[in-house]
Amino acid sequence: MDSSSIGGVGSVPNNLNFQQRAQSFRALDQALQSGDLAGAQKAFAGIQQPGTASKAPQGLQNDFAALSSALQSGDLSAAQKAFATLQADAKTARAQHHKSGGASGAKDADGDNDGSTSKSVNVSA
Repeated sequence: MDSSSIGGVGSVPNNLNFQQRAQSFRALDQALQSGDLAGAQKAFAGIQQPGTASKAPQGLQNDFAALSSALQSGDLSAAQKAFATLQADAKTARAQHHKSGGASGAKDADGDNDGSTSKSVNVSA
């Protein structure tokens, strides 16, 4: 599982908060992969912050709630499945967000809004 696909979704007030959440997602990923329910619960507690999930798209909020429920009930298998679903949906949401130019339609590094950082040059004779 690649937990890096989750960290960039939603609105994050500052870089430190983002880094802490990304680290918690990586810890959650590792704990779930190794079957460490207590470690997963601890890592998830580091992710749960007021307002975090409410800034994400509805589908991700539902995935987050399913993961929370599975961890609270101690169901490791359901938590692993919920986390995999959350990752897949987050990846899709990020791709859609970048494809649409982000929330503000901001330009990326190469001046367009496609999420790439390279310019193409048309050389026709």
